[in-house]
Amino acid sequence: MDDIRRATDLAYKAVSEYGLSASVGPLSVGTLISGGDDYGLLKDSGSPVARAVEAEVKLMLEAALAVARDCVTSNRPLHDALSAELRQEEKVEGAALQEWLHKTEVPASLRAFVLHGEVPASARERLAAVGLAN
Repeated sequence: MDDIRRATDLAYKAVSEYGLSASVGPLSVGTLISGGDDYGLLKDSGSPVARAVEAEVKLMLEAALAVARDCVTSNRPLHDALSAELRQEEKVEGAALQEWLHKTEVPASLRAFVLHGEVPASARERLAAVGLAN
């Protein structure tokens, strides 16, 4: 399975199976679709719940992408220096690798996303630009 498909699958499960979405809430969409859909909430993909799940999945993926970009950007000098060492030494392992890893910067956006579920403004702006504001 490719990375985008896997990320989408994980985000969908987080929202629809595990109830890990503040906007959709703690419900199991699968239960609503199978035996528990007495109210017709998910009979078609245009239902409010289905639209909310799709919007939340897209928001999660955009947020994760924005945070990943922040991680790469904030550690660019480290990547460049490590690349130079790898060109010279061909491999870095053990204590030398640990030393490099300890220099890694954790951006504030990653902490906020993981610890508090905060979505970077750039992710919300990107979704709003394509008409998918949440």
